[in-house]
Amino acid sequence: MPIGVSMISSTGEIREANKVSEEILGISADKHRQLELSSKSFNIINSNGESMPIDAYPASRVLAGEKMVSNVEMGVVQDSGEVVWISTTAAAIEEESGGGVVVVFEDITKKKIR
Repeated sequence: MPIGVSMISSTGEIREANKVSEEILGISADKHRQLELSSKSFNIINSNGESMPIDAYPASRVLAGEKMVSNVEMGVVQDSGEVVWISTTAAAIEEESGGGVVVVFEDITKKKIR
């Protein structure tokens, strides 16, 4: 299944990203790992086309205390101006396992622009 996966530390550092996340987000896993959740490199919009505040990102909400945030539609604005729509779910990683957040997302652009 073509699902992007990112692992984010409890301090918001992006620790891991899989190959599918590279394809969906349009950035390499290496560059992805150099970013933080609050990075200005991400240009994210909500389903209304408005800029999404960082604290509304599913991962931010989990870091703020929610256990899981499911099926949030987000638009990732590429450098080219193209928008890739994703459905995102974030879940807390237990402290015993190192803490942080796991984020999974799928490209829903074709469904969104129908």
